[in-house]
Amino acid sequence: MSLFLGGLFIGAVGTAFVVHTPTQSSDWAAWAQALGAIGAIAAAFMISFTQRVNDQARERERDYRERIRILDGVVSVVDAAYDLIEDAPGAGARTTEDAIDEYLTRPSVYKDFQHVAVALQGIPVHTLPWWQIGKAVLEMQSHLAVCERYVQALGSDFSNRAWRHHLDELKQVYDSATASIEAVRTMEKALRRKE
Repeated sequence: MSLFLGGLFIGAVGTAFVVHTPTQSSDWAAWAQALGAIGAIAAAFMISFTQRVNDQARERERDYRERIRILDGVVSVVDAAYDLIEDAPGAGARTTEDAIDEYLTRPSVYKDFQHVAVALQGIPVHTLPWWQIGKAVLEMQSHLAVCERYVQALGSDFSNRAWRHHLDELKQVYDSATASIEAVRTMEKALRRKE
């Protein structure tokens, strides 16, 4: 567009120059003044346009960096929740009595659930710019609460030897949490620029 307008301008000035060819020095001075004024106006327009384009690019970059900062915080909390669920009995290799006993006797097991649950609840889901990640955060809150409940039930039933059914319940929670974390990771991958 600007190339077309520039060509149109040069054509108009060239035509005017041919039609009104300067013959005296005062005519040459008038032509120089006119071309200088037009050049100054064009330069001012181009500077303004370039500044606006640069400002918009900087604003987009600031917005992108802010969104990535938010994304990093959300992903780290959701990952922490998933790590707790993945570490729980029934999710993987932790299905032997010794492994479950070792897990249940850790002093920080229940505190970890509480800390991550508080962090998940502290995420302002309604302000997240991506509904898919907001949905995954809400799902992970639910998965973490259910996992904690099943781990507590497993702990209380472990001494009675009536605990095996809890492993199936924990496996279902793990499978659901895996689907939620995959949604987050897919969105994260799509949102990050290739750098």
